[in-house]
Amino acid sequence: SYHQFKGFGLHEGLSLVIVGTAGAQTELANVVAVRDELESLVAIEAARRCTPTQARQLREQLQVIAALPKGRTETLEIWELHKMIARIGGNDFLTRVYVEALETIEVLVTDFAVSTSPAPGVRADTVEVHRSLIEAVASGDVARAREAALAHTPISHE
Repeated sequence: SYHQFKGFGLHEGLSLVIVGTAGAQTELANVVAVRDELESLVAIEAARRCTPTQARQLREQLQVIAALPKGRTETLEIWELHKMIARIGGNDFLTRVYVEALETIEVLVTDFAVSTSPAPGVRADTVEVHRSLIEAVASGDVARAREAALAHTPISHE
């Protein structure tokens, strides 16, 4: 059967479709909830250690994302950006858990569909929300990085 998800830390009007059982739906929701909770910690760790070279690489990745249409390729590149941010931090365990969560989501999601309206709690401008996150990390200001990560994460987990 097909299950469609809106939100789950995704972006502007993007829905995901997975093929499988209700158990797959539950697993996806669980993994995304964990990933969402780790967002601010990942951003804080990255802000503590981000070099100018790493900041430039994050900005270059955002340029790649900005040039893409909404859909699968854009989302995979966004997830790659998040992995890059996680790898900047010095907490290897956190990086492994966070990257594993993203890779699990990638495995569970089999299709992407662009809808006409953003999911509840999801900011509409994908590029700008990620630009804010990148600039906060690059600034080295951990409070700003935490705030940017929280602004990026949907409000569904409050």
